[in-house]
Amino acid sequence: MIRVRINDETIRLYVYAYLQSFAGHNQMLKNEYGSVQQHLEAKHISGILIPASPKWSYVKAIVDAARKSIEARERFEESFQTLMSGTKELLGELISVKANGKNLRTLLTPPLFVLRGQRIFFC
Repeated sequence: MIRVRINDETIRLYVYAYLQSFAGHNQMLKNEYGSVQQHLEAKHISGILIPASPKWSYVKAIVDAARKSIEARERFEESFQTLMSGTKELLGELISVKANGKNLRTLLTPPLFVLRGQRIFFC
């Protein structure tokens, strides 16, 4: 992993947006090496050409969109972690109930189902 550190938030968000763009990806792809697993080094990233406007007000929309994108991704990660911890907790309870020999059909609403390929089996 390569960490790009930029102190100015506006420039950091603009560079992030550019590196996520098609043009940014193309520049990174042309410098990667490795036949099985592709690699990039810091010198490759530092050599990427990033177009800049003499007036940062021209790229304000890009910077604002990058900020919103990062905030949305952070909210998603928090929600996903909450989902995963809740799922882990529920599955732990279900496994302990089944291990104690209780009838799962009477404890679960809606009924427990098992996904196998494209079919759903209700227990």
